[in-house]
Amino acid sequence: MAKEIRSAAEIKKQNVASIKRAILEMGSVTKPEVAEKTGLSVVTCGSILNEMTAEGSIVEERLRSSSGGRRAMSYRISEGVGNTLCLYAFTESTGSFIRYQVRDLIGNVKDAGFTQEPVINVTTLSEAIKRICKPELNVKIVVLGIQGCINNNILEYSDLTELSGLNVAAELENATGFPVRVENDMNTIAVGYRKNCEKKLDSKSGRNVAILFFPKGQTPAGGFIVDGNILRGASNLAGELSFFPYNFKKEDQRVVFSSIEKAQPTINRMILATTVFLDPAVVVITGGLSREVDCDAMTKYLQDNLKRPQIPRIEARPVIERDYFTGLHSIAVDYIIDG
Repeated sequence: MAKEIRSAAEIKKQNVASIKRAILEMGSVTKPEVAEKTGLSVVTCGSILNEMTAEGSIVEERLRSSSGGRRAMSYRISEGVGNTLCLYAFTESTGSFIRYQVRDLIGNVKDAGFTQEPVINVTTLSEAIKRICKPELNVKIVVLGIQGCINNNILEYSDLTELSGLNVAAELENATGFPVRVENDMNTIAVGYRKNCEKKLDSKSGRNVAILFFPKGQTPAGGFIVDGNILRGASNLAGELSFFPYNFKKEDQRVVFSSIEKAQPTINRMILATTVFLDPAVVVITGGLSREVDCDAMTKYLQDNLKRPQIPRIEARPVIERDYFTGLHSIAVDYIIDG
């Protein structure tokens, strides 16, 4: 295989992104600390830190004493870099809603709330974005979580019928003037779960996480992190579990998933299939039915069928809003850092 040849500009862009991530993760850091974290030389880090300070993306802080006694300058991300608008839209029996948070790059929440809309469409979304993004909030990127498959930027298989078939990101960018990223809800939640639970996930096996969503009386969905990355598939169809080959008709899914008594055998088989195909460290069950599942019984089902000690941990997680917003924010930060 031919070795990839990268230009000096590409290498520098990657180095800048690595340094920004190190500063975000560590909060306030010295030049040697950045070098150790990124694996870059102190000279390279010093040059990039000087450029970033000059452009205003980072600021110099108080002098700190290093372990050697020499006083070193420390750096942190500048507030002038801007904030992120993280929001998700959904429709349920009580109406259509948009929930949102404005966060800085570190993750501090600057504003939060929800709006009820007559319907979720480009107009209501764009008007909500413009209302939320007051000038003083200095929003630089909007990330929207949404139910459905996003294939070649077009939303497919979504319950939000007025958005189906549209390039939602492009429509909202044109309407609001902000850069917009749109991501599948389950993928976003999987990203957020893994980030929120990093400390209790093994560094290697924890790179593999499965989210199985079983809303009561609705069709299921899923999101998967494999080797630390979102599993999208060749056409972003991965996770569209309403197309899973069940032993009943597709139009019967809402009935089957209307109660835990009807749904449990199918949920068991889906967990087993997920384990066999992806071998995740953890399978997270969420949605309305997650309040009624028996994780110990599902664990025993896996043990009985796989006949091996290494099986994923099964966790019921009915409340996933924190994971959702963490995932949205992570996507927004990637956009700002990677440019």
